[in-house]
Amino acid sequence: MANDVGSLHPNDEKLGAFALLTDFLLKNSVSRTILRTIHYGLFAISPSVPDTFLDLVRRKSTRRAFWWGAGLTFFFCFIVITVWSIVDGTFSGADSTRVYFSKDLTNLLEYILICPVYVGLSVQLIVLVLASYARLCRPTGLAETAAVTLPRTSIGVSAFIVLALSASITINYIKEVLDPRLYPKVGWWVERVTADGTRVLSPLGLYYAILNFSLLSICLTAALAFLALFFLCVRFGKMIGDQPVTNEITFDTIKDMLSTFTSAYVVLKLLAVALVVHVYTWKMWKPETTLSFKLTTTALVIFGVFFISIPRYYIELEWFRFRVRRALALGLQVNLERDDIRPFRVRVLSWMADGAVLSSFLFAYLSASF
Repeated sequence: MANDVGSLHPNDEKLGAFALLTDFLLKNSVSRTILRTIHYGLFAISPSVPDTFLDLVRRKSTRRAFWWGAGLTFFFCFIVITVWSIVDGTFSGADSTRVYFSKDLTNLLEYILICPVYVGLSVQLIVLVLASYARLCRPTGLAETAAVTLPRTSIGVSAFIVLALSASITINYIKEVLDPRLYPKVGWWVERVTADGTRVLSPLGLYYAILNFSLLSICLTAALAFLALFFLCVRFGKMIGDQPVTNEITFDTIKDMLSTFTSAYVVLKLLAVALVVHVYTWKMWKPETTLSFKLTTTALVIFGVFFISIPRYYIELEWFRFRVRRALALGLQVNLERDDIRPFRVRVLSWMADGAVLSSFLFAYLSASF
């Protein structure tokens, strides 16, 4: 019977291809070893969520989390820097060798719109992961199985990873924006240029560095939250696949348990689009040769094109296999159609986001590489 189930695949191009790819990777010893190594590495840094945090989170608060994150980001990025640069005399001026803040189109777009959006989405994603953690850890209607264990990395370790990566990337970025070979004009964050050409950060420049560190820390925290959600979904899918055929659970029940995950999935898609726009805006400075740009584009390829949809596909595939196995065991007609956990409006939004992520981003990425 197991072989019969394994030979049947969904009548859906994407999920069917995902099933074939999964089977191939798991049957091949080399790819299985590589996947296991990646799994252990990512699992080792996936944070657990203390129960005390879970009690504070309600689903209704997720939209509020977006607006708080976006509003505070707008204030600290645009309002504070505008006022400070006016006081410093770097908001506007006639020096052709300097980039004044009022003429810095890249950072104006970033601070007025793009940063508030992706920070707001990052905060909302973190809240959604907190909200879905308990429900996916202890799903009702599913028998306990020897499923994949939960993420167990402590908050302290996660904080160290976020702070260490944010500090190292920010330091490298500040070194780059002070390098006249990469950025010929003097930025509004520079106080003065010494006789030997060395650019010295102003107090506003120090704030600029701290601001970049903070923005990056929020994004990396959201990335770790996504990793935790990723392994929660792997565990949830594994539990579905291991259910006895006597379990009468329905797909509507599965969808209801995954309602918060579906919201997180939408936020992830929108976050990917926001980061695509961020790359486009950053590219206005033509930093194709910088390390920061290459790291960002590489991370976006992995995050925006591949990782986001894997948890959903895995859960849908395990549900399909369980449903087929149950139908065969009970002598019922086997339905090979795919069950999509997303409501229709979420699917439409996902298709639109995929168009932005896949077409726009790949164009930007390829044009930067060649």
